[in-house]
Amino acid sequence: MAKRWRPNMVRKVRFSWTRDKLIYLCGPIDFLPDGGVSWRQRLLDALIRIGVPPQCILDPTDKPLWPGHYLAHSPERGLIQELGIQDDEEGVLRLVQDLAHVDLRMVDMSVCVFAYIPQVGTQGIKDIQNKFEQNLREVKDQDIRAGLNNTFYELFEKYGNMNVSTYGTIHEIVVARQQKKPVFLIWESPKPSLWMKWLVGKDYVFPTIEDAVDRLKAIMIGQVAIDFTDWLLLDLDSNLHDKGLKPCPVQVATP
Repeated sequence: MAKRWRPNMVRKVRFSWTRDKLIYLCGPIDFLPDGGVSWRQRLLDALIRIGVPPQCILDPTDKPLWPGHYLAHSPERGLIQELGIQDDEEGVLRLVQDLAHVDLRMVDMSVCVFAYIPQVGTQGIKDIQNKFEQNLREVKDQDIRAGLNNTFYELFEKYGNMNVSTYGTIHEIVVARQQKKPVFLIWESPKPSLWMKWLVGKDYVFPTIEDAVDRLKAIMIGQVAIDFTDWLLLDLDSNLHDKGLKPCPVQVATP
């Protein structure tokens, strides 16, 4: 029986981040107090420090759309809240459709995805905790105060480790993996979902942003092997150079 040829798809390579390599920042927006801005800024800063140009990072909270598109640099959560106040369900659904279209197109264009699943306790409950402690000081009876305090922190400990609702995030992760893209999954909970660990691969699940970025750096400098089944790295500038061509400058048409 003839021996079947199998290419070596797992190997160590060195590469820098150029305009043909994009990273998409995937994670919750609607269910976080700041609209998902602060954790993305931390991640963006960390990626820039290891040599990823900011123009290669796709952020759904600041969509890089051409001027004129109504979602260009628009705070989507504000639009959703405004339509909700107007009780315009059809308008909200149309908006979500347009948001999903843009965000999933950015997933399509990316080389890899960084996905962040935060805990409720680390993002969404601090204001509630501060308000509770402020009101608790107004309670004069020490026994009642102690009982309320114990009950609150029992609930805090039990539910503070829950993950923030991330329906769109899960959708984007699934699409990325269907396209065979690597997903760096940052999961703050002490026990990551086994389903998600299977979906992205156990070696791509990290407890912190810093750990995930360190892994990407190790891949970029050739310390950690990658599987080319998932990593599809294009070199468009080199291809143009070989043909004696120069990149075409992008010009914005004046209205």
